[in-house]
Amino acid sequence: MKNKYTIFAALVIMLGLVFTGCSPATGDSGEGTGAAGGDKTVQGDVGASEDTGSTGATGSAGGTRSGDGRDVRTDRGEGGVQVTAALLSPEYLREADTGNYDPEKNIVIEISMGTHMGDLREYPIMQNAELTVNAASIKPIKWEVINDDSHHLSGWLVFEVNDEKTANSGELHLNLKDLRGVPERGFSWEDINY
Repeated sequence: MKNKYTIFAALVIMLGLVFTGCSPATGDSGEGTGAAGGDKTVQGDVGASEDTGSTGATGSAGGTRSGDGRDVRTDRGEGGVQVTAALLSPEYLREADTGNYDPEKNIVIEISMGTHMGDLREYPIMQNAELTVNAASIKPIKWEVINDDSHHLSGWLVFEVNDEKTANSGELHLNLKDLRGVPERGFSWEDINY
């Protein structure tokens, strides 16, 4: 009889370790600390299904525009990794008052990734991210980490826009390549003015 209770107690302890090992280092799942002043940034809810239409690419599962100036897209969690991409409006960047980014010259997308296994910090986001703006492709100039947890990584992916092809308004498409065996993950925003 004691043997049954010992086995049961060991299982409970193992399950507890598994669940606590997958919780973020700071905050709740879906939250990270903002780059400006340590403020928390809460992710938006997932909206209706929306597909980017790219062959061989995963599309966004949904998107919402938050009241704070972030336009949020979330994928379907392929490869065991859930990715949320939030386009930060110029107003959001001005209010965040980071001083690091000029809303007239930079497009900033907040990326949040969550998984229950592996280390997301190993993903070479600077190398594998690409933004298409009005049919012109640009690479990020900076990855500013907000939450450096291996299972709940988040940060700001910064792009520089400084020519006529990428200035002012249009359609944006973010592609994250080769994340956990998924060739492409696409996030799109249309009719954007920035």
